[in-house]
Amino acid sequence: FSHIQAKVEKILFATREARRKLTLLIEEDAQAYREVSKAFKLKKDTQRAIKKAIKVPLKIAELCLFLIKFCPFLIEKANPNLRSDAFIAEELLYTGFNCALRNIEINQKYLINKDFSKKLDKKLKKMKSQIERIHKLVKGRKL
Repeated sequence: FSHIQAKVEKILFATREARRKLTLLIEEDAQAYREVSKAFKLKKDTQRAIKKAIKVPLKIAELCLFLIKFCPFLIEKANPNLRSDAFIAEELLYTGFNCALRNIEINQKYLINKDFSKKLDKKLKKMKSQIERIHKLVKGRKL
């Protein structure tokens, strides 16, 4: 497995950075929720707050999609002892992606700006297609 060690190390570096970003986004998401709640109570700046509440889970979905792309390689090429971890990581990233989408959908219904919503739908459709393709590929492999 030494011939793929360099690629695995690059993946580990990328995943560490993404994990750091995801951790920061947890707090950012909580803050966005507080802002939406406050905006609805005050009936002020609701669209700005909703857009922020959409952008945070969108970043989460993007990171999940970025990370899940490493899983097929790790399952196929990496040390066999790592395979189960890669399968679990894929499932968690797939679930995280879908949870982020639900969060987006919940907030998207409050958007007034239909152009923003249409662009968002187009982007989400492309992302869903990519992650579903990877998920299906991984599901078809044996542990």
